[in-house]
Amino acid sequence: MREITNQTSEALAVLINYRIFLVNKYGMNLNSAENLTCMMGKILRETHTHTPDHNILNQYVIWMKEHGFSHSYISNVCLAIERFTEFNNNPIKFGGGKKPKLNPKDTLSEAEIAIILNSCSNFREKALVSILAYSGIRNDELCNLKVEDYLKETQQLKIVNGKGRKGRIVNISGKCCLDIDNYLNNYSRQITDYLFTTLRNNYQICDKTVRRIIIQK
Repeated sequence: MREITNQTSEALAVLINYRIFLVNKYGMNLNSAENLTCMMGKILRETHTHTPDHNILNQYVIWMKEHGFSHSYISNVCLAIERFTEFNNNPIKFGGGKKPKLNPKDTLSEAEIAIILNSCSNFREKALVSILAYSGIRNDELCNLKVEDYLKETQQLKIVNGKGRKGRIVNISGKCCLDIDNYLNNYSRQITDYLFTTLRNNYQICDKTVRRIIIQK
């Protein structure tokens, strides 16, 4: 993952030991430990230090709040920071704060979407994440999409068997269409194929695969 691999040798060593600490101290599963480690890797890379002090970390959290990051994302980053400072024997504790009411149609800010999309490593990942971010469809609906369900001319997706087994049409942005077009231009698909399939056997992807890709972002 970029947040871990694109580090100085000192930061990389710190992150590897931090991940081990999360697993051994808190009994986290590997995915959860990897997620918090990636968050801290991003912070170390953006603050240009592998030993951030409390002031740097507090300023980073303030920056996230000022730039419209969601409450849940900030809470996860704060948890990563708390565990990281505990790992360094210099613990910091953030107040929980009251969770704001979220508009279910807009749970991610544009800043967050841009950051997540920029972290994608290929056209396939970017198209998948872009659809989820801009359309609001569920993971299982994404898995069931076929190439023919992408209505490029009208910038829409056709959901054939959605919640309650009902079909519907979902609008998407021009940016999302561009991401889908780039993906289809680089990954050969037939019109009746599933839009996203596994890389090895070309099987229909499942919800678990989608969640794994999102967790890595």
